[in-house]
Amino acid sequence: MGKDYYAILGVGRDADDEQIKRGYRKQAVKWHPDKWTSKSESERAAAEERFKDAAAAYEVLSDKQKRTIYDQYGEEGLKAGGGGGGCGGGGMPGGFGGMGGRPMDGGVKFTFSSGGGGRSMDNARAEELFRQFFSQGDPFRSADDPFDDIFAGLSGLRRSTGIASGGRRAPRADVLPHGTPVRLCDLSQANFNGASGTIDQWDEARGRYVVSLGKGVSLAVRTQNVSQVVAEARVVGTSQPQLNGKVAAAATFDRATKRYRMEGLTSKGVVALKPENVILPQRTRVTIQDVISRPQLNGRAGSIRDVEGDRYVVDLPGEAPLKVRFHAAVAC
Repeated sequence: MGKDYYAILGVGRDADDEQIKRGYRKQAVKWHPDKWTSKSESERAAAEERFKDAAAAYEVLSDKQKRTIYDQYGEEGLKAGGGGGGCGGGGMPGGFGGMGGRPMDGGVKFTFSSGGGGRSMDNARAEELFRQFFSQGDPFRSADDPFDDIFAGLSGLRRSTGIASGGRRAPRADVLPHGTPVRLCDLSQANFNGASGTIDQWDEARGRYVVSLGKGVSLAVRTQNVSQVVAEARVVGTSQPQLNGKVAAAATFDRATKRYRMEGLTSKGVVALKPENVILPQRTRVTIQDVISRPQLNGRAGSIRDVEGDRYVVDLPGEAPLKVRFHAAVAC
């Protein structure tokens, strides 16, 4: 039968979204490891398991698709539908949702939303979910909230969640932000190659982007399987004067040919251009390449701060702003 997620959160099976949030908040704060540091080893271990159970329960019950599967098939149904995080993941129990029990391979994890409810919850993912839940403040806190004292007792919560004084987390220069349009590429599950979607989130623990493909379907894929779709990339310095100065409707970088595929420039279709002939807009995420003087920077990801002449000014985490020629920073 597996675990009773409703009982773990202390809610009924007919609980609405607000009740589920309240249930998770209460259990997560109660069992957070920071509150148990002074206890015995066995008590700390037990609290850690309860904290992970609360995270797993919330991850499933807060997602309509996962909750439907859980209500019909229990925890085992989620494990079947979610796969095992690698090649040869199992299919859904017979007859569910038209999935047909077809396994997914090639490092792709099929999910029904942004989470990974079919996997066993680990410490890192439980903590990440906790940080996300409280990242913009707690929607249920009030002056007379009985949980306020408990919440305040968590050591270093503001530091661990990355919350700034304004209540918002600063965006990372090396990660595609939520809502970025992308196309999938180089997947061994070939029917998804070329599919368009948007970034739902970056899963730090797994090192994967969760890409929403619409209709409640998401894929968790590696960074090399995502190609961002850049709007307003401008053409410069080509031997075709009729193209220079034009702005593409969409541009994607093809790693195989090392060319941008520029759409909307001509009526004849896609135009392939070298990186040195494309100016990307500010805040585009880029990967550094072909830097000879500082080869240790090659492969690092950052964000375009500005364009100065024939160079980008790129923000790299932990580095001073870097000036590189157009060919040395590509949107991939």
